[in-house]
Amino acid sequence: MEHLERKFTLNYTFSQRYLRNFIEKIACIYSHVFFIKEDRKVNAKSIIGLISLDLHEDDEITIYVSGVDKSNLERDMELVIGILGG
Repeated sequence: MEHLERKFTLNYTFSQRYLRNFIEKIACIYSHVFFIKEDRKVNAKSIIGLISLDLHEDDEITIYVSGVDKSNLERDMELVIGILGG
């Protein structure tokens, strides 16, 4: 399985409403998407996982995208970053 990782600094605090909207938008992504904050890695398609990260403005996360097709990984990574506002 291929994967990509990219560091990203959040521009805002994640509210529960924003988390729901974010998850709805990335639900169409075929790749596996994870957020890593410090030593915790959670499924970015899981509202409970995202809430557990307690994401706030200026937090640095690593976006981890994995799948079988590298060209799809690059597209999916850009989509996630675009949704996050990067």
